[in-house]
Amino acid sequence: MENKPKMLDKEFILEQMGDEEIYKIVAANFIETFDTSKVDLKNSLMKKDFNQLSLSAHSIKSMFRTFGANECAKFAESLEKRSLVASVSEEELNDLIKKVISNGELLIEEMKEDIKS
Repeated sequence: MENKPKMLDKEFILEQMGDEEIYKIVAANFIETFDTSKVDLKNSLMKKDFNQLSLSAHSIKSMFRTFGANECAKFAESLEKRSLVASVSEEELNDLIKKVISNGELLIEEMKEDIKS
């Protein structure tokens, strides 16, 4: 198996949640809802609803931080802030959306491995 850097901070998670079972429930919820979050990001950009894009990015950022995935959260935070800047290009926002989504998908892969072990 490839040796990838860990996105999850298990020690942080258990310190915050206090229990492995709670973590598994919250992680399963994140896994289930991330597809909807991805669609929300893309649709908000397509509709040029930059306030909604910022709110969606904020929600994802918060979930990333819940799992100690601070590197992932940085992309979501950039998207949250940049989506409210009038001079930002749609191309830049689209690139940030792609980074948020790809990082979220990597985080989910790691969660699924962790949950089943």
